[in-house]
Amino acid sequence: MGKAYLITGIAGAGKSTIKQSLIDLGYTAYDIDDGMAHWVNRETKKPTAYSSALVPMTDAHDWLVNKAALLKAIASDKVVFVCGSAHDLYQYCDYFDTAFLLRYPSADAIKTRLSSRTNNSYGKDPKELASIIGYWKEYEQRYMHIAKVIDCTEPLPNIITTIISTINSP
Repeated sequence: MGKAYLITGIAGAGKSTIKQSLIDLGYTAYDIDDGMAHWVNRETKKPTAYSSALVPMTDAHDWLVNKAALLKAIASDKVVFVCGSAHDLYQYCDYFDTAFLLRYPSADAIKTRLSSRTNNSYGKDPKELASIIGYWKEYEQRYMHIAKVIDCTEPLPNIITTIISTINSP
């Protein structure tokens, strides 16, 4: 029987970089943004396509887990990592053997990380950045008692070592 692990955190915490590092090490790793979550209008409850005209999307929409797609991804006889975040993802932690929270130490760390990243523009818009900082503490608080917490500003090799040693410990 395989094992499934969740790596979560808010925008810019390093989820995609960690996912790629795990793949490079031979693990199966998925990004929740690739079909395991979708935007839903809070008022109508209908799925909504992302639109730059609606930035920040989080003003009227939630990024929610597609449960069937998530369960399909983790139904494996291998070790599987799911990397990403969604507004309701904490509700699915019971499906994982361990959840890892990539935690920011401060709002300044969020600003620095998002303004300097080159592989993704999410969070560069001032309204998006304000929205991210607005839900940052609440998002992380939901995982504090159910996840192994890792400071996302640690060097990548240290984070990978922590994750691998955790999943390999009895």
